[in-house]
Amino acid sequence: MDYADTVYKMVDRRKAILQSLFQDRIVGGSLPELASYADLFFRTPDGVLLTDPNSGTVLDANPAAGRLFGMPAIELVGKTVTELGVFGRGNAIEARLNNGVEVKIDRSLMRIQDYFEVEQVLLHDQTEVKKAQVLLQAANEKLKSLSLTDTLTGLPNRRALEERLEKELSTALNSGSPLSVAFVDIDHFKKLNDTHGHAGGDRVLILVAQLLQETLKRDGFVARYGGEEFVCILPGMSPQMAKFALELCRKSLEESRIPEGATQPLGKVTASFGMASFPEDGNTLDGILKVADLLLYDAKSQGRNIVVTSFIGQPLKRVS
Repeated sequence: MDYADTVYKMVDRRKAILQSLFQDRIVGGSLPELASYADLFFRTPDGVLLTDPNSGTVLDANPAAGRLFGMPAIELVGKTVTELGVFGRGNAIEARLNNGVEVKIDRSLMRIQDYFEVEQVLLHDQTEVKKAQVLLQAANEKLKSLSLTDTLTGLPNRRALEERLEKELSTALNSGSPLSVAFVDIDHFKKLNDTHGHAGGDRVLILVAQLLQETLKRDGFVARYGGEEFVCILPGMSPQMAKFALELCRKSLEESRIPEGATQPLGKVTASFGMASFPEDGNTLDGILKVADLLLYDAKSQGRNIVVTSFIGQPLKRVS
């Protein structure tokens, strides 16, 4: 058999792969072109099976297909696609081969030189794709977490707070359940920063954040609003219960014995709390937050280190 006969016989079995690669019908061709087609069949990274369209018997397989099935490509010849675990018709079929390898399968019928039909079965290894997808998902989740987290304290940041407030208010509106929101501001924080520097101030912020989160971890949500200010969300509690929870926070902070507190006007690190409730103080986020902010200023004016709510003493005018 001369060189020309050998190349043309190879092409009868392998030309289909090129039709997929170039999306073009190939008829005829010079010897150099045909030889390059055969070279591509061997070099493509995807597994390729050329099969009898009637019996499903493998007529030829490239080295990449052999690697997918864990055997030399020549050993695939003569087996049927059913034996190999290749099922289904059409394109972009995801499957698991008999050896557990996950692949995406594209099957198409090809007519070669108008007299010989073969079925081309492309096997795209999904192992690395799946790994990349898992890594990408993890990276996206981490990025989302970072975008919603205050880098200093580790608490949810203002963006995360806004998302949570919208969710909790929607739940309260739909179910009629109570909801309270409180602004928390560390007392005399500027003096603390001036005395101990920003490093000392940062340490106090971290410790206050931890204390608030630890005290309310079962019942509430704590976020850093900005500067020395935090926000606590207390869903499902009556205003009286919510005020009691905040009193626990205030007392725990007062008794925390944070070293920097020794130089503060009250001789300790303390915070003031202003709490507003739904539906008593408003039925919109803006309305509730405005009342909570006013009550925080009221707490400051009363000497600090106190929890002020609108249902204790003289209620404020409802803000809607």
